[in-house]
Amino acid sequence: MSVVEEVVHHDLCVGCGACAGVCPRGLLRMEWSLSGELVPTQNDGCPESCEVCLSVCPFCYSVLDQDSVAKSCFGGASEVEYDETIGYYRSCLCGYSAVSGQREKGASGGMATWFLASLLEQGKVDRVIAVGRGESPGRMFSCQVAETVEQVLDCSGSAYYPVEFSGVLKSIANDAAPLRYAVVALPCVAFSLRRAMAISPLLREKIILVASLVCGQLQNRFCSEYLALEADVSLADLETIEFRRKTPGQDPANFAHVARGRTHGEGRPLPYQNIPIHLWKYRYFTHNACNYCDDIFGETADVVFMDAWLSQFSTEWRGTSLVIARSQLAEQLLAEGAATGECKCESVSVETVKRSQQGVIYRKRNLLAARLYADEREGITHPRTRVTPSRKEYQHHFRFLALTRAIQKTSKSLWPRFRDNDDISGFKRAMVPLERKITAYERRENLKLFVKSLLGPVKRWLWHR
Repeated sequence: MSVVEEVVHHDLCVGCGACAGVCPRGLLRMEWSLSGELVPTQNDGCPESCEVCLSVCPFCYSVLDQDSVAKSCFGGASEVEYDETIGYYRSCLCGYSAVSGQREKGASGGMATWFLASLLEQGKVDRVIAVGRGESPGRMFSCQVAETVEQVLDCSGSAYYPVEFSGVLKSIANDAAPLRYAVVALPCVAFSLRRAMAISPLLREKIILVASLVCGQLQNRFCSEYLALEADVSLADLETIEFRRKTPGQDPANFAHVARGRTHGEGRPLPYQNIPIHLWKYRYFTHNACNYCDDIFGETADVVFMDAWLSQFSTEWRGTSLVIARSQLAEQLLAEGAATGECKCESVSVETVKRSQQGVIYRKRNLLAARLYADEREGITHPRTRVTPSRKEYQHHFRFLALTRAIQKTSKSLWPRFRDNDDISGFKRAMVPLERKITAYERRENLKLFVKSLLGPVKRWLWHR
């Protein structure tokens, strides 16, 4: 059996490319699917007994789940603590890069940019693998191998776009030079890298640090196309998108998406809060695999970076980062940066970190428990997760789950019918029935919460009479 039969055919591929990167016969290749997602395609000649591709897939669980991988990486040190939600940790920090330009250009407070640049600058690694602008047709973003601090800075910022790692994994394994690498990736990709390192001594020797980012979900290529058309940039002209441009004086959460065309330049900036449809909340264009991800804080990574989505940081438009350090190397580098003033960091509690990501925790715990219960009721195949199906969560969320699942599937199936003519208006009209249903549902739920908030004090008054 191969990853194509076991994972892709069940619509559970997240497109990380680890399978194609480690296939011993080179039979897998990452291609765009009709749904706008990167998936492996298979040539003839795959031996049934191999299954190397399955051993690295983040959504084909074996004995190596996140718990066992993280424990083997970090669980043996006496300085390391464990929390059920964030995983292993040495320290939790809040701060930003003090190096000129990094905070403004980077995501959040620019700490990931500073950290990766410092690894190179201090000679801790020889190369950094990060996502940057793509150089091949049809790949707006791709993995870049940075050899200099300047190249790391070129990869600053967020890329809400499918990217696969097969090429860089092959390059690392096939390069005879004894180079040391750091890789930054989403939690699912970090997990697949750890699984690849478990079966490849070369990868294990050369990749000395894995960094991750907190991730709520991954949208496919169609989402970027939608944003471009919303910004009045035609798909034929589209060159790239700056997904998170910061605006002085604005709440850092209200970043702007800015699409740029090859001939007509920048389109109309789209502040996040002004996008006409709830792309992320309602799971437009989202990979189905993301419905089953239970890894919030990149539990297998040495260090994790995230936004500080907390009210005390909402007035600082340049952004603030939260960081979880798990390995000694990561904690030491952060401490040295704070001591020299290159970054401004202070310790925060685990509860502060969790509070900053309540929305992601809700999706990957409560909604996932409800979704698993729904799947088992309906006989839908799903990967094994560390979350237990919950009838209680299902009863509370089943309408929302049904509507977002319909939006997720319908948006991906409808978009190809409208994209060729840049017909974003036609697409939005086609989605109106589902939008109306989920809007009506949310209004009813909000009304229930409002009534409950009014009745609470009345009940307490009656109780204490």
